[in-house]
Order: sequence, then structure tokens, then C-alpha cells
Amino acid sequence: MGGEDPDRCRKVLRALDAAVALFFVSPLVVAYWRGCWQLMDQLLFPENDRLSIFSSILIGILPHFMFCVFQDTFRNLCVANIANPVFLVVSRLYTIVFCFTCVNHWRGIWFLWDHLTGTSWQSGLLSLGLGFGLLIIANAVCNILAPPFVSLADKSEGFFDVPTLFNPESQPRRTSVWLWLVDCVFTVVVVDSLVVFVWRGGWVLLDAFLYPGKPAFSAIGSLTIGALASVAAFLTQALLAKVLLPLKKKWLKVAIEIFFYAFCFFAAVNVWRGVWKSLDHFLLPDNRYLSNWITAAAGQVVLLLCCCSNSILVRGAVPDVRETGKPGVVFAMSYITHLCRGCYKKDSLPEDLWQPTVPDGSGPVRTTSRKCNGGLKPELLNACDGTSAGYVSVSTTDVHPGATQVIANTHDSSSRLHSKREAYSLEALQSAQLLA
Repeated sequence: MGGEDPDRCRKVLRALDAAVALFFVSPLVVAYWRGCWQLMDQLLFPENDRLSIFSSILIGILPHFMFCVFQDTFRNLCVANIANPVFLVVSRLYTIVFCFTCVNHWRGIWFLWDHLTGTSWQSGLLSLGLGFGLLIIANAVCNILAPPFVSLADKSEGFFDVPTLFNPESQPRRTSVWLWLVDCVFTVVVVDSLVVFVWRGGWVLLDAFLYPGKPAFSAIGSLTIGALASVAAFLTQALLAKVLLPLKKKWLKVAIEIFFYAFCFFAAVNVWRGVWKSLDHFLLPDNRYLSNWITAAAGQVVLLLCCCSNSILVRGAVPDVRETGKPGVVFAMSYITHLCRGCYKKDSLPEDLWQPTVPDGSGPVRTTSRKCNGGLKPELLNACDGTSAGYVSVSTTDVHPGATQVIANTHDSSSRLHSKREAYSLEALQSAQLLA
């Protein structure tokens, strides 16, 4: 790849990222969620619906809240390096518990809606409309995205970061303890639950109108629609991001982004439903218990071995990028890109291929990739381990005068955070060290 045209490399890697996300990561993520979810149906108070629902909500929300509040503690627990055996064990156990937590949170909120309102199309429409409307008000619509539009590598840096709606960079706490706790509660209890509202609504509507009573046709129909819509979204994203970047009318930018997020959600929910229903119909339909164990274990183990288990998580929440002059509709997809950066030490290969390409000096976004040097603090030099091939990707946008906090843009701390990071240039990093 050393002599290839950088723009051609970007297009090839974007295509590979999209293909792997759609045909490899997404089915495994759905397999895990399907198996874990339905095992809870069979094992968690199956004779008592109310107790099962509220147990799932408690299992889901409480650990997620603790992971959010004590993320600094987890960061300081061990050195974030994949070669450190303590980190390897702790991080994988953390992921396994967090995955189980996410599934239970969604299951509890989903079934609470079913218990209170039934499963009619009217209930689905209410769930979808209420959730989507409140997410627009909360400036958090982007959180409805999921695989195949999220595909993240398990990088050591930022592994324990849980972004909150009002602290999306997962920086050390600067506000009072009470404001921090309110932010964590709002993110976990409100925003994440509203995302469940939206997904449940879309799923229930598909159950009601897409070949009802014919599970095989319904599953294949969802898979076909989801795959075609996903390909359309991948092909449209690059052009749309470039169109939105120079757009001066904020209301128009926001409207286009919301519409695109809704289209991506439509594609994702069809992919998930198609895979889920296909596994229900074709994989050991007469032994559902064993079928659930197989899919849960296979999804978790394969993604852990492929260092892609972060794609399973619903980790915190991030705000929409509504300011003009900033790229929106950027997918959090970096798995293939990360692998290639580990093999090719190239300045021309950016960390995030889903950002719009803007030449230096011609627009508000200028991303460069430069080699780490000895002038940085040790904690910043951690970015130079094997996980990022010794390069730091830094952006020169929105540097606030007088700020001394430095953010190294070398990792995806959440499934949708990577596209929103802002950092100093390399010179600013060195200056900040002198000020500290």
C-alpha cells in the first residue's frame, strides 16, 4: 500500500470496513444479543413477567451507571496496554459483564412497553414517535445507530471510557460531583432508554406489516431490505458529509442529518430483525435453549477473539454535532482501518476514514497524522504502543484559548464517540506539557 494513491486507499478501506461490518460484525453482534436476550426469557423468573422485567432493568441500569461513574477508577486499575496480562483479563471480563448489562437494560425497557401497551402497531408507532421526538429535543439522535454502522476495534487506549451526553469526551470530571452524577443518570436512564423506545417501535411495526404470520418470508424480507438500505447508506454517507460541511443554514443541516439517521436506523433495524428471525426459524427451532446458548457464546467468543467485542456494547451516549462547519453523519467504523494502521505506518492513512476529506487550509476540518516523539508526557506516549502503529491523529478544529487539557485522538472510547473528538496539534500538545 506504500505506493498507492491515498484517496484510492481511503475508498478501498472504506469499502472493506462497510463489508466487514455488514456481513461479519453485524450478524455476530445480533447473534449474541439474540442468544443472551432469549436466555433471560427462559431463565430470569419466566413465570413472573413483572419480576422478570424489573430484574432486567435493575441488572441493566445499575452496572451501566457504575461503569459510567467509576470509569476513572477502571482506567487507573491497570496499564492500558494489550501486552499487559492484567489489562487483558480485566478488559475482557469488563466487556463480558458490560455486554450482559446492555442486553438486560434493553430487554427490561422493551418488555415494560409490551406489558403496559401491548404489541400492536399502534403501540409500536407510539414508542417510535415518542422516543425519536424526545431524542431530537435532547440532541441525541445519533445514538440510535448500531451495527452495521458501528464497527469498532478493541483498542487498549480509552477502553474503559463511557461518554455521557454533557461530557462526550470522557474527560476527567471538572464539574461538581452532583452535576456529574446527574449527567450519568440522564445518559444511562433517560437517553439510552429512549433509544430502546425507538428500536422497539420500528421492530413492532415491522412485525405488524412485513409478512405477519410468515416468519421465514418476514426474516428474509428484513434481511434483503436491511442489506440494500445499508449499502445505500454507505454509498451516500461520503457525499452527504461533504455537502453538510460547508452548509451555513443550521436548521437545514440538522434536518438532513436527522433524516439520514432515520434512514440508517431503518436499515439497521431490518438487518437486526432479519438475522434474529432467521436464527429463530432455521437454527434448532425445536431446541430453543441450545440454540440460544450457541448464538450467545459464538457471538461473544468470536468477537472477543477478533478484538471487535466493543461493537456489542451500547456504551453511554454522545450529542449530535449540530454546529455548522462541522461534519455530521460520520459512522463510528474503524475495525479494518485499525488493522491496516497496525501493518502500514503511513501518514496518509487517517484514523477515521468516514470523515469528509478537506485539504489543509480550505475548510474547518484538517486532520493530520504525525509520528509520536519523546517530547510528550508518558501518558500521551501510551498512544505510541502497537495498537496505533506509533502514530497520533490530531485535529486542529475548535481549540479553545487558554485550555490546558490535551486529548489524544488515537482511540474509539465509545461506539459513536470517535467522529466527535477534537484535539490540539502536536505543537499544542508539547506546549500544554510545559504549562502543566
